[in-house]
Amino acid sequence: RTGSVEGAKKEERNVYYEKQGWVNTPVYDRDALPPNEVIHGPAIVEEKAAVTVIYQGQQLHLDKFGNIIIEMEEK
Repeated sequence: RTGSVEGAKKEERNVYYEKQGWVNTPVYDRDALPPNEVIHGPAIVEEKAAVTVIYQGQQLHLDKFGNIIIEMEEK
């Protein structure tokens, strides 16, 4: 996998979050995400069989095998 997080961005979409209400949220194509690049929530990662929601205060990256790793951001 090569490319950039910005290159994997498909669009921005209004998404409803329970605690925040409607938030303009970036939507990414999982197949285009490079490994080890961090995406900070709120964000959505889409693929053919699933959608992953990253909430405010969380971050996501793909490991070298393409697994999605979601962690809480450090304060």
